Amino acid sequence: NILERRIIITTVVGVTIAATVSGFWGTYLTENAERKNQIKKLEKNMLLKLKGSPIGKAHKFATFVLAVVNSGADLLINLFIILPFLINLEVSSAYIFSIIIAFIVLFFLGLFLGKISRENLFKSGIKMLITGVVCAIIIFIVNKLIR
Repeated sequence: NILERRIIITTVVGVTIAATVSGFWGTYLTENAERKNQIKKLEKNMLLKLKGSPIGKAHKFATFVLAVVNSGADLLINLFIILPFLINLEVSSAYIFSIIIAFIVLFFLGLFLGKISRENLFKSGIKMLITGVVCAIIIFIVNKLIR
């Protein structure tokens, strides 16, 4: 039972920083490798060097934007989740509101992904919500095993 607000906020902020930085670099490095491979194939087929060209610059820009969007999503989600602890609610109430906010955000993220993939929005939202519930159960079990 962590009941001290400062510990909760510090932990969430630390995890948020780690997830944001890790998400940015992981996405950037992966996208950069994939796009460099695409550029090399394109250069081979066109018999041209594309470094510094509009196509090369577009690939670099897209890589950066994807990394920012991916890591920015982690940052925003974690800021929503920590909100109840920042507005001076009683800690036990803040936990409950934080969990509710997390599940709402996950559901809406699922809706968004369903919209992008042109799948059933509700089904996609529920799948993402179930993913969150499974993660929560795993965390609960690990916590019980560690004690």
